[in-house]
Amino acid sequence: MSMSAPECSASARTRRRVVLERIWVLATVGYGMARALLVGATLAQYGVNPWGYLALDLATSIPLGISSARVVCALVDRDMRKARNWGIVAVLTDFAPDIFIVVVGRDMPVVVYGVLAVVTGASIVMGVRSIAQKVVCMRQARYAPAAPEFDLVAA
Repeated sequence: MSMSAPECSASARTRRRVVLERIWVLATVGYGMARALLVGATLAQYGVNPWGYLALDLATSIPLGISSARVVCALVDRDMRKARNWGIVAVLTDFAPDIFIVVVGRDMPVVVYGVLAVVTGASIVMGVRSIAQKVVCMRQARYAPAAPEFDLVAA
C-alpha cells in the first residue's frame, strides 16, 4: 500500500477523517480571511499592507488547516513523532502572519504589540485546548484507525 504524502498517520485514514480535515481547512481559510480584513482595517495606517497580509494569511491557512487536523489524527493514533512534525508545521504557519505584522509595521503604538501578544497567547491556549478536546472526542468515538477497506489513499 502506498500512502500519499503527507499522510494523516501510518494507519488508514477513514472517510470521516478526510471530511473532517477538509471542513477544518475551510474553517481555517475563512478565519484567515476575516482576520485579514480586520488587520487591513486597523493596521494599514502603520504600513501593514492589507493585500500582502491577506496573501500571506491565505497562503498559510491551507497548510495550517491541514497540519492542525493531522496533529489531531496523529495524537488520536498515539503517533507522537508525526504529531510533533505536524505540530511544527502548524506553529510556523500559524505565526507567520503575526510575524509579518511585526516586521513590516512602522511606528505602531505599544498597544498594538500588546494586543498582538494577547491574541497570540489566546490563540495558543485555545489551540491546545481545542486539540486536546478533539483527541479525547475522537478516541472515545473510535475514529482511529480504520479497517483497510476504508483506506482512501491506497494505490
